[in-house]
Amino acid sequence: MLPGVTVDAASPALIEKVRTAVTDGTGQYRIENLRPGTYTVTFTPTGFSISKREGLELVGSMTATVNGELKVGSVEDHYGDCREPGGRLAERAARTGVEEAMS
Repeated sequence: MLPGVTVDAASPALIEKVRTAVTDGTGQYRIENLRPGTYTVTFTPTGFSISKREGLELVGSMTATVNGELKVGSVEDHYGDCREPGGRLAERAARTGVEEAMS
């Protein structure tokens, strides 16, 4: 993994539902004190596609190594389809009133 990648561990077992870490200068990360349960780990690297590992089962007190896969991304990987309602640029245009920029 690269430095600066956002790593989210999501599970219904967590009170806060998601815990986040960022990889360090060597590409390593730690998310400690996760409760037993099923997790989805999402890696969000800049310039690459978002990578997800789903159905990861943590039991008891354990250390799990979860690696993400890096694939060169596209603008749509990071912002969604701008023409579709709910895309990030569409949301920003709606907030700023610049809807004509979307056409």
